[in-house]
Amino acid sequence: MLYLLLMFLNEVLSASRESLQLRMPGVIIPHNDTYYHMSSSEVHSRTYITGYRAEAHSDTVHHMLVYGCKSIKQRDNHWIGGFPCTEGTKILWSWALDAPEFLMPSNVSMEIGNGYIRYIVIELHYKLQQPETYRDTSGVDIFITSTPTPYLAGIFLFVAERGEFPPGKKNLRIDLSCNFTSPTINVFAYRTHAHNFGTMISGYINHNGTWSDIGSRDPRLPETFTRTEMVTVIQQGDSIYSRCEYDTRDTNQTVVIGNTHHDEMCNMYLMYYTDAVHANKIEATCSKSSRIYDSQFEGVMV
Repeated sequence: MLYLLLMFLNEVLSASRESLQLRMPGVIIPHNDTYYHMSSSEVHSRTYITGYRAEAHSDTVHHMLVYGCKSIKQRDNHWIGGFPCTEGTKILWSWALDAPEFLMPSNVSMEIGNGYIRYIVIELHYKLQQPETYRDTSGVDIFITSTPTPYLAGIFLFVAERGEFPPGKKNLRIDLSCNFTSPTINVFAYRTHAHNFGTMISGYINHNGTWSDIGSRDPRLPETFTRTEMVTVIQQGDSIYSRCEYDTRDTNQTVVIGNTHHDEMCNMYLMYYTDAVHANKIEATCSKSSRIYDSQFEGVMV
């Protein structure tokens, strides 16, 4: 009875939330690894995102990214391939493997319609070609409010841009590391993403010589943003790291980092909040790799 009551309350709350709904308008999937983009109309007034819910299924959609853009080239509602933005690209959210909806803490939101973000663009990566009669309407519900929150959220992304793994190995890993040069951020959630051979992705911080875990997750699990056990504060001058681990014993082919579902990826998204003054001054990406190891990770990173 309690479970049914909770389900009912969740449906009531979801129905009562104001949302921006973006859906593909019945697109065809002409080949494997098709990428589509779709844009909202221009957002003219300050609006605050409080959560996301994908309306998609992993048997068709490999992953979905939600971007904030200052400008876009395309004037059509949707387009195949290309890039989401022509200026001011920011990742706002990401989804894969039938992950559930994600809601911000009550005092945190993402601000759009502020001059920095004028459009919302979704990117859908479709794994496999579909029959000519198939028309896809996947998309996302973005929960919004006109009420400002004390803190504003953003995404910091660890991403490996290149890498190559030999077949038949168990304990392969690739490390990314950067010195954090932006104003202070407070990490409260994270998401990991890899493909067929990823087994674990982890994040770490070194503050004044002291190591701390940000979080770790098996990328084969539903790829939602996971709340950290406690808020991790990252300050200017800290060293931040991400480690992706792989097992290639099930293939006799070399595995490379790439954009198709046959390639591998090494991504870790950190969702953070900061004050409004510094919200648009945060460095967004760490892609400095890349040592590739063939050994078991022991102890803290060095």
